[in-house]
Amino acid sequence: MLKAPKFVLSRAQWRSATYACCLAACLGFAACTRNPLTSEDSLPIEEEYQPSASVCYWRLDKKAALTFSFDDARASHWQLAAPILEEKGLVGTFNLNTKGIRDWKPWSSLYERGHEIASHTYSHARLPSLRPEEVEFELQRAIDDLTANIPGLKQVLSFAYPYCDYTPELIPIVARYHLSQRAGRATDSRAINARPVDVTTLNCLKGYWIRSPYDLEDLLRVVDETVRSGGWLIVFWHSLARDPSPSDPNTAPLAFFQGFVDAVAARSDSLWIATQGEIASYIWEREGLHLQVGVDRKRNAVKVSLPEANRTVLPIPLTVRLAVPESWTKGNHLLRAQGRRRQQVQLRDGRTLQLELDPGEELYVWAEGR
Repeated sequence: MLKAPKFVLSRAQWRSATYACCLAACLGFAACTRNPLTSEDSLPIEEEYQPSASVCYWRLDKKAALTFSFDDARASHWQLAAPILEEKGLVGTFNLNTKGIRDWKPWSSLYERGHEIASHTYSHARLPSLRPEEVEFELQRAIDDLTANIPGLKQVLSFAYPYCDYTPELIPIVARYHLSQRAGRATDSRAINARPVDVTTLNCLKGYWIRSPYDLEDLLRVVDETVRSGGWLIVFWHSLARDPSPSDPNTAPLAFFQGFVDAVAARSDSLWIATQGEIASYIWEREGLHLQVGVDRKRNAVKVSLPEANRTVLPIPLTVRLAVPESWTKGNHLLRAQGRRRQQVQLRDGRTLQLELDPGEELYVWAEGR
């Protein structure tokens, strides 16, 4: 067995080394935590300024949201769908019915690469036909399987009903286990989760069911309607194949999927494309956390903050619009924002900044002369 080499320093060398390390640490700490808000260059805030901030409806102030969702734990999901999504920098939600899974490595790999692993029950049962205790077994067993076999997965936030078959009585049961549940389905614009998309919507999300005939233009018309209406479209797939059998209405041609991914990626300026869990978490934070904004005149800064989330959600930053003091909009000034991380900010529409704010974060915004 190899032994680590020994390094012996004299007492003087130790003192010198210790001093150098402490100095470097202090300088590094000062560089990271230097409070530029006390800088003489920071611009004062006029007395009449009334701070105003609001949370954007969708993250990054996109016009609408879209999710790629996949049901039934099919091999084509990790073999074909995921690589195509990843080529465009996109991720999906993979809803697994866990009873038949023997090899967990492909699904663990998807999770490691940023995709969401969600529940589709244990045995793909029709939940309305079960007794309440059987429903709870299906939900809990699937969660136990997923968290035991997907390293790092602690909470299963998203759920999709098998066969999209549900009753109103099932909704509160599922809500005890999952943040959001996809229940309804359609093959036209009725699949759009239209505004207002709030926490109540999370208990009965709709989805666009991909099945034959595969008409890309019709599907993209629904996407464009989602953008116009500002809603959330969940597009769910069952299986993919390069040359599917005409007798299988739920296995989509790979070329159709590729064309849809390309078209959606081309609309990314308008669409926030994210997993069901990410979007549901954003909605919960947007609706459940109270944004606070005020002026710290001693520091010549505007302070924006959010409380910690009091339930389990993904840590999705909220996108915030902040109206800045009028004096900051005149002249050639540098606008800065510092919270847990430094943000690059610039004026939008002449008076507004767009910021990213985590739950539990305090963010200071100030202006400096160039």
